[in-house]
Amino acid sequence: VVFMLATTQPEDIPQTIRSRCQHFSFHAVKFDEIVSQLGTIAAKENIQTDDEALAVLAEAGDGSMRDALSIMDQAIECCGTKLSGELVRGLVGNVGSEVFEDLMGTVARSSSEEALRTLDRLMIEGHNPAHFARQLVRFLRNAVVAKVAGDDSSLLQISSDERARVGRVA
Repeated sequence: VVFMLATTQPEDIPQTIRSRCQHFSFHAVKFDEIVSQLGTIAAKENIQTDDEALAVLAEAGDGSMRDALSIMDQAIECCGTKLSGELVRGLVGNVGSEVFEDLMGTVARSSSEEALRTLDRLMIEGHNPAHFARQLVRFLRNAVVAKVAGDDSSLLQISSDERARVGRVA
């Protein structure tokens, strides 16, 4: 008998079990590969998507093809066969990258009050603060990469629209 355990948190498996296991590490799938695969599947299934919707799904998958496909299935079940970026963003609870670009503009202008008003508006709209913080960290990471390596760097696993935004912020 062979048992296969799959986890994203191997440290949660007791050491007595881990010591008797053969460990295989799988790496995240590249953003462009996820977008391409989702586009292919959407075309085969007669699902109309725009580039932004595919990019939001790929980002939400966070390097996991399975998670991106699962989110795409949920979007189709919820919203039908026409998926737009705005629709998918609302479904996964993401804030648009234009909000981060505007927020960084308020920081650059040292306008604390304006930044707090933006954050307050997002919280009133029901955005999850922890999810927003993760998105902000990802945006800032991408802006730093764009500043250091350029906005055409292969280290940026983001859509072309997002590349332009982080390039402007950088």
